[in-house]
Amino acid sequence: MRSLTAFTFNWSLWPFVEIEGDPIVSELASITPKLRADLVQWCDLMLQNFDENEGFRDATVQKDLNQRYFDLCDRLVDEGVHFSKDTWWN
Repeated sequence: MRSLTAFTFNWSLWPFVEIEGDPIVSELASITPKLRADLVQWCDLMLQNFDENEGFRDATVQKDLNQRYFDLCDRLVDEGVHFSKDTWWN
């Protein structure tokens, strides 16, 4: 069984650490441009609204960004991407 790459917040505009030879690299290469853009947007919103010491700007933002995360998880699965979830910020 392969170790699955995590979908997580990486303090960047991309939520995956892609390592050459990992099957997720080719899986992510085939996702729709809309999903790719939404992943980048989620990362950007996390950068704007989350601080590692203070947490989220407010509870409403936290709820929204967490819901977006799980919606993106569902969309990734629908597009055939195999990954693990990592919500360390909660």
